[in-house]
Amino acid sequence: IIPTCTNVFRRFALEKIPAWVLPLGMADWPVNMLLSQKGKVKYLNDVMGVYRVHADGVWTAATAVNKCIMMLNAYKAYLKNLELTQTEIKICKRMIAKCTGDVYNTFLSLHQKGKAASFLLKYIASQPLYIFNIRFLKNIKHFVTHK
Repeated sequence: IIPTCTNVFRRFALEKIPAWVLPLGMADWPVNMLLSQKGKVKYLNDVMGVYRVHADGVWTAATAVNKCIMMLNAYKAYLKNLELTQTEIKICKRMIAKCTGDVYNTFLSLHQKGKAASFLLKYIASQPLYIFNIRFLKNIKHFVTHK
């Protein structure tokens, strides 16, 4: 994870943020992904900034469910909009399954079983092959046995 305040890149590498990034609710991860496809990324092992957590921050102010949904939508957008290697595609699909489970479990932890079920069903409808995923089977078992 690259702290947003430490990103430095040449303007020609990303002159305009693509339209698909805007609805995600976060731009730093997608921008980093886009930049990594333009060339090499260098890591400096130095303290380059300070991260301040405050109630008005986009990420800090988001609920746990919204954070999971933002991450889920980001990985879906990567699959749809970026040129990825087969390994990167597998990672994105694995993270989509993980984020789906996180959203589902967060709804359950908030005692919102109806929202958990609705979310899971919507996800299955959009990703039919998910029913063959072991995480899906665990979520269904958890849902049925969760009180």
